[in-house]
Amino acid sequence: MADFRLFTGDFRQALDRLVGKLPEDFKGGLFRAAAELHHDSNTVEPKTPKLEGHLRGSWQIEASYTSPDEWELVCGFNIEYASYVHEMLQGNEQWGMVVHWSEPGSGPKFLESKLSMFSRKYMDIAVGSMRGEE
Repeated sequence: MADFRLFTGDFRQALDRLVGKLPEDFKGGLFRAAAELHHDSNTVEPKTPKLEGHLRGSWQIEASYTSPDEWELVCGFNIEYASYVHEMLQGNEQWGMVVHWSEPGSGPKFLESKLSMFSRKYMDIAVGSMRGEE
């Protein structure tokens, strides 16, 4: 009789090694995806305003653990006025002033717009890291 035997103990050990490695691989992938988001926000219209560069220079990526097995990644521009500038619409009066985006290519929703434009690309980067892709 020819037969095929699968020892689930061996399979389970290999699976445990793989699963144990996934969180760190995925975390690294999310950092790479966040770096790509930063790049896109500075190079794809609407771009992050530059002028003196204070806003662009305030980019921050941080991972914090919510429990021993769970963490969250927070990224964005970490300067007091970043959220105000992000929401300013051309020609509207907001916060006591009329907004005029004078820098070519810059505009409101310079970060949020990239999430809707490129969300699939960012997820592919994160998931690709679990496959060993760079």
